[in-house]
Amino acid sequence: MSTATGRRYSWLIPGVVGAAPAGAWLLGVDLVHALVIGIGIAVVVVVARTVDTTRDPGWERAPEPGRDGTRGELSTLSWTMVGRDGRAGERALRRVRAVGAGRLARLGLDLADPLDADAIHGLLGARAWTVLTVSSGRNPSLADVEHAVARLERLDPAGPAPETAAHRFPRRTT
Repeated sequence: MSTATGRRYSWLIPGVVGAAPAGAWLLGVDLVHALVIGIGIAVVVVVARTVDTTRDPGWERAPEPGRDGTRGELSTLSWTMVGRDGRAGERALRRVRAVGAGRLARLGLDLADPLDADAIHGLLGARAWTVLTVSSGRNPSLADVEHAVARLERLDPAGPAPETAAHRFPRRTT
């Protein structure tokens, strides 16, 4: 409320509290009862002005710490696995491709490098290769994604590196 509006209505409360007993007295109520009516109206006006009628929002919920593998994460992943057409969802495909790229990187292969394409294709097979690389057109079926995940799980990063990755230069760590 602005100060001009506040000044305009500042006389309203005392005016109503004073006018009510005066009006009651003019209508024939004796003076004591008219003053009691005025005091009652004053109490009602003061209480009405001080009571906050807005709803209490309550305590804010404390943010939950992020825990990998929790029920919420599992639920989110399961809801995003299936797209609208019954095929694999885009979010799930992005996650599978990221995990696949990381898994192949442990073997010294890069999913984005065309020179490693034959080696990756030989390790995973055509079906898993398609899931990991083809990003246009229709999404793969859930069975195809499951097959690709199974093939990625069978890769042994501790085993010998594939022979077809010999074109890579040794990486410097410094």
